[in-house]
Amino acid sequence: MKNIYKIYNQVYDKQFQRFFKFLNDLDEEYNEIDYLPDHLKDIFLAHKKDIDRVISSLDTLNYITKLIKYEELFNVIKPAKINGLTYKALSTVEKNQTILSNLKQFRPIRGHSKKVTFDNASNISGRLIVKEGPNILVLPKRCRNIFESRFIEGQVLSLDFVNLEPRLCLKLVGKNIKGDIYDEINNILEFDIDRSVIKRAIISTLYGANYESFKNIIASKAKKLFEVIHEFFNLELLHEISSNIDDIDVRRNFFGRPIWNLNEKKKNIVINNYVQSSAVDISLSYFYELVNKVDLDKAVPIFIIHDAFVFDIEKDYISKFNDIVMKGYNDIDLGNFPVSISQFNTTYD
Repeated sequence: MKNIYKIYNQVYDKQFQRFFKFLNDLDEEYNEIDYLPDHLKDIFLAHKKDIDRVISSLDTLNYITKLIKYEELFNVIKPAKINGLTYKALSTVEKNQTILSNLKQFRPIRGHSKKVTFDNASNISGRLIVKEGPNILVLPKRCRNIFESRFIEGQVLSLDFVNLEPRLCLKLVGKNIKGDIYDEINNILEFDIDRSVIKRAIISTLYGANYESFKNIIASKAKKLFEVIHEFFNLELLHEISSNIDDIDVRRNFFGRPIWNLNEKKKNIVINNYVQSSAVDISLSYFYELVNKVDLDKAVPIFIIHDAFVFDIEKDYISKFNDIVMKGYNDIDLGNFPVSISQFNTTYD
């Protein structure tokens, strides 16, 4: 529960810092105070009452209900099974000391890594960080073959949102693209261009780069590509949506999470904060929904990697799992977000 309160910490930091110091001094979580003597319980409850009042006044869209679900989601994550021989081999040959240090965090204990514990309250957008356990968020893809299934002939599969942030941007400005976004843009252009360049240009345009940085790749076509993307995503409207401040002086993402960037003037950062934060909520909402649909004894969740969710799946359950996942995520307001499935522990760069 302590993570939930961090999200509101920035505007009432004195009250909240007293509360967190109290908890840290006790080395206890929010709801574990039964053993405290009465005078400390009174102090705790006084702090809690103040903070509950603040959150109640700020949380006009009842966003806290999502945060409680996310805590439940993080709690079902299990340790990953590690192939000891592959782990030893990679640890022996890896020369990059930063990667080696990260890899060593996955050292198997009785065949498994430590459980990963996530925190979504430590940055402005809610993007996940690893609080405890091995940092899967920065492990290179080429090291993923250290993971193996805990089931005989099982598979370690990753489900990933397809073009989540660009697709969300389009939905926010009233466009619903069912197919491939990069193909849609390619069809508008009057010249052929590699899909990977379009992908990079979209991210660059959405988050503030200009076409000059692409001149060395596509020369004179760079300006036209950026103009098409700018119009396609209606960036002026997207900025207007992202920069909105409500009547109690809080800027929020689409789902109500406070975004404490009221002093930010750069359009690209305001858009980035809003879109990334809203995309986090879409991902975590779907992942929470998913763990309540699948059989967690046969499809074991082991990692969340931003908009991807990794499961260790029993062989006989894979078909059923695919049927559930491939329907995608249906948000009541924004519609469908497609999802793909791939082998997580295949070696590639």
